[in-house]
Amino acid sequence: MKKLLEIKDLEVKYGSIQALKGVSLNIEEGAIVALLGANGAGKSTLLKSISRIVESSNGDIIFDGETVLKKEADQVAWMKISHCLEGRQIFAELTVLENLTIGGFTLKSKSEKEEAIKESYKMFPVLEERKHQIAGTLSGGEQQMLAIARALIIKPKLLILDEPSLGLAPIIIRNVFDIIKKINESGTTVLIAEQNALQTLKIADYAYMLEVGKITMEGKASDLLADDNLIHAYLGKH
Repeated sequence: MKKLLEIKDLEVKYGSIQALKGVSLNIEEGAIVALLGANGAGKSTLLKSISRIVESSNGDIIFDGETVLKKEADQVAWMKISHCLEGRQIFAELTVLENLTIGGFTLKSKSEKEEAIKESYKMFPVLEERKHQIAGTLSGGEQQMLAIARALIIKPKLLILDEPSLGLAPIIIRNVFDIIKKINESGTTVLIAEQNALQTLKIADYAYMLEVGKITMEGKASDLLADDNLIHAYLGKH
């Protein structure tokens, strides 16, 4: 299996605080990789480092054979990396359709963009029903679907999801995870950071545990899920 993303000894500092302390991980093409850990463990910082929202102080990030650290944040999208930020971060004052259109800024032609939006409607039929609705008036679950759909418009090789289940009702969470699985089955590699560890491990191929800026454990998701001691000690009950 081809290695799509490689992170080597990554360090990130916020002033005197070291948020990431030599993090290394690999993501194979076609996989779902889970990044697990408590709030404040450094998950969002790691994801933002990949998409160049946050500067790193040491280490390297190699995507599809090319270093990411020489790129600006907008250039990362051209490399086919899409980042769905924590808290959805949709354009609340714009319509659903306008949000999706903005998501396709790297696509070369109007027809290509229109085709990508049609594809997103197939995966998220509710968004087509709401395409002229102001995004800020959508329910929390619909907003999360819009955020994911907008990230998919450029047909990314790697989809980064930061806490996609945050603030959603249990039934909506199950729906969101089903959608993530379908996205992966369609050929997109997924890196997902979540506090909802059990739900994430059920769909993931591989997982990394992040604690206070360090990777403390890694392994096949099925192995971690089967380890009762690990579930209680590290992941808690969900």
